[in-house]
Amino acid sequence: MTEPDQADQSGQAEEHKPGLVRWLGYSGLLPFIIAAVLSLFGIAGALAFFLAYSAMILAFMAGACWGVGQGHHQRMGYWLPGVSIAVFLWGLAAWVLVAIIGSEFTLIALVAGYLVLYLMELQPLFREVYSPVYRRLRRHLTLVVVVVHLLLIGVAEISQ
Repeated sequence: MTEPDQADQSGQAEEHKPGLVRWLGYSGLLPFIIAAVLSLFGIAGALAFFLAYSAMILAFMAGACWGVGQGHHQRMGYWLPGVSIAVFLWGLAAWVLVAIIGSEFTLIALVAGYLVLYLMELQPLFREVYSPVYRRLRRHLTLVVVVVHLLLIGVAEISQ
């Protein structure tokens, strides 16, 4: 096999990855949306599931950002992995402390975590590491996740 053939094959594989990544990303929104709707209808356990799932996804995304920062610490220093670890711990603490701080404050804490990660992903390093397709996907996913959280916060405010 010649080098151009190898490049063609890897290029074809790369073409299919964005579709899969988008599919997985948008599929990951379904538990947020379904749990939020069920919670709005007062289904027992739906809000608890929403909070647990949100904390889990926030921790996962913080870990992904940590990996980027860790892989480029010589250029960026250790602030990026440090912020990622802090967001991970923030989300975990919010989920664990829901019984003490209440679901409304937990929702606010989770929104803050998602916004910190989004702001971190606006840094030049992420613009270099993430493809334009993935950056756009992350922007869309973060927007939907934050809006759903804010909707639940608003409903909690209205119902009190």
